[in-house]
Amino acid sequence: MFKKIASDLAVRVSALKLLVMLSLCALLLSGFFLFHGRTRAVEAQEITSKGELRWAPNPNGFSGMYKSGDQSFPVESFHLSPDFVLTRILKPDGNTLMEILRNGGSVTVTLAETRISFEISGSREFPESEKVKLQTASSSTDAKVARKVISATIAQLRQQHVERRFLTGLGVASLILGNEKGRGDGASTSQASAGTTADVCTDASSNCLGCCGSGCTGCIGCCTEACLRHDRCVRTIGQFRCLGLLPAAIVSIFNECL
Repeated sequence: MFKKIASDLAVRVSALKLLVMLSLCALLLSGFFLFHGRTRAVEAQEITSKGELRWAPNPNGFSGMYKSGDQSFPVESFHLSPDFVLTRILKPDGNTLMEILRNGGSVTVTLAETRISFEISGSREFPESEKVKLQTASSSTDAKVARKVISATIAQLRQQHVERRFLTGLGVASLILGNEKGRGDGASTSQASAGTTADVCTDASSNCLGCCGSGCTGCIGCCTEACLRHDRCVRTIGQFRCLGLLPAAIVSIFNECL
């Protein structure tokens, strides 16, 4: 009887050892494949061409990744309704580089860890305190990086015929940032008075004067009278002295560039 019990125990111990060994093997294999999968994912990102946007559409916008050199910037835009638009660009570390939010009657811009807001209804003016915040944020390193990411992203998305309504947030961001010098490239504004907005805003010789955005590369392909007034002002006296015209131009993008 004791021999039988000892034999049964020996069989159970052997079975338990086998089970433990199999579990360890499975754990090692899963760790190997997980590590290998991560390595392959990193390699795939490293060979992505410089300055390329990889994106995927969805019913309410798009999400993707803009890669420049060894840095990757997640880009996403959601246009759930005419009254709700969210466009966000993240830094490689996951923090916000720039964000545009229209929620009902208010617009909020986040740049360089600074939030600037204004109401669409009413005077459509930035309060003086918000103008100072916007001018400071637009002169930051984050703004310099955002200009490059946004203009390149807009150009590639337009080439791939993304719905223009999904570009409105990027257009607002481009309009706010302007170019790095804070004014136009010196292109003549006289052409704008000679015809309608649509006639001149896609003209490269005038650097797309009147097209909503910044110049031709940062323009989303939409022309409004408010964007034209803002462009004329910027090319005459500079970006920061034309902040009074900026809210109306922003509102025109949300309302007319659908």
